[in-house]
Amino acid sequence: MADYRKNKTTTPRGVLIGGQDRPGLPRVLAYALPKVAIKSGDRIIHDLERITLYAAPLGHPKSFLDFDAIVLYAGIFEQRSPGSYDYIAYIRTDVRNASDLNRRDHELNTCIDEDRPIIFLVPDLPRNVGYPATDDNDLFRRFLNRNEFEWYHSKQPETFEAEIPEFEEYLRRHGVAHVGFKFGDEIIDSIVPINDSKRHCVAWEFLQRIFVLPAREPSDQEDAISIAESAVESVLNYRERLVKQLPKWTAEYRSQRESLLLDSIASISAQLDKSKEELADIEARKNLLTQKSDLLVFHVAKLLEEQLGFKIQKDDVKIQDASILDDNGGIRVVVEVKGSSGSFGLKEIGQVDSHRKRVNLDPGTLGWLIMNTKLGATSLQEKQDDRPVPDVQQRARDDNVLLIKTLDLLMCVDLIERGILDREELSATLLGSNGWLHVEDDRIVVE
Repeated sequence: MADYRKNKTTTPRGVLIGGQDRPGLPRVLAYALPKVAIKSGDRIIHDLERITLYAAPLGHPKSFLDFDAIVLYAGIFEQRSPGSYDYIAYIRTDVRNASDLNRRDHELNTCIDEDRPIIFLVPDLPRNVGYPATDDNDLFRRFLNRNEFEWYHSKQPETFEAEIPEFEEYLRRHGVAHVGFKFGDEIIDSIVPINDSKRHCVAWEFLQRIFVLPAREPSDQEDAISIAESAVESVLNYRERLVKQLPKWTAEYRSQRESLLLDSIASISAQLDKSKEELADIEARKNLLTQKSDLLVFHVAKLLEEQLGFKIQKDDVKIQDASILDDNGGIRVVVEVKGSSGSFGLKEIGQVDSHRKRVNLDPGTLGWLIMNTKLGATSLQEKQDDRPVPDVQQRARDDNVLLIKTLDLLMCVDLIERGILDREELSATLLGSNGWLHVEDDRIVVE
């Protein structure tokens, strides 16, 4: 077994750095990708967002060592064809380019020593080929054989889930797994599973330098480039995260400045959580603009109690009825809560009077008619423009009823929270007025 582990580091020695043409962006060689038509000696350059991807054919003169990372399909050096021996059918395998295979095998070992990632994309690759079977006719097979990695082939793709988040998108789109791997105790500590099983892997990394990923067969050149790019992005993101990670024991040392910053972050985080909770409550208030019936009553009662400080008693007989109580528990105001596609009307004012009679109150007891008008409105402006007609306003004054739109109720709370209006001042206005209460130019108006 090749002992790469003697040079093992807990994190990659560095992030891919690129070349002079695009400084800072890694140069990646996609070697002999299937479906990519390139003549020998030529190469295609793809200037992608985070990498420069070079696609080159088998036998290209450029060395693996001229690039920051290599991505290639397992099995690219094999040429399989049917054959027979003593009338027994078998698959004969030949090497497409033996000299190039030997060269790349040497470069592979150097890349591992120099911490240049090698990404093997593993398609539907048969376990045994040739007669007799050989593991020497492909770069991937040689790597597995040299390190005594046990592997197997499945006719049906394996099912699995990603264990490392950086690889989730690649595996979801491209990870068709016909090949699996088993690792013994002597090597398992050097393997990090990328899927959800360490003993039976279909995707894994070795010493943070060799990455083995299941891959579907590409449909055309563009698809092959897309698969390669996705695999490289996954590896790049993963290695960048490892570079940033520190061993857990380093947390035992903390400078005074670090402590101050961590305390500040904790305080900000707590304030952020508090603000999120408050924001959720404020967002919930907007149900006053969309709901009717029991949900509207619930949110109106909650606002009257929590934001305006009133004591509320809900009527068990009529779900849309409620009462404002005084300090002694007596009813000070009867409340009707309605949701309507229309506006305030004489009928709704009459229901306030019916409420008084039902609870045996004096006809002159103050009543509030709180309505979410224009339920079918398509804009805030449509709700703002709604106003009771003069006859309805006059009837409200005559019957000692205060008309309040739920939108105006929300705007009253906003004035209090902005410090423009005092809660006690608003309470006094609500308890001492009839007619129509609304908000204009940041002030309370009663008509």
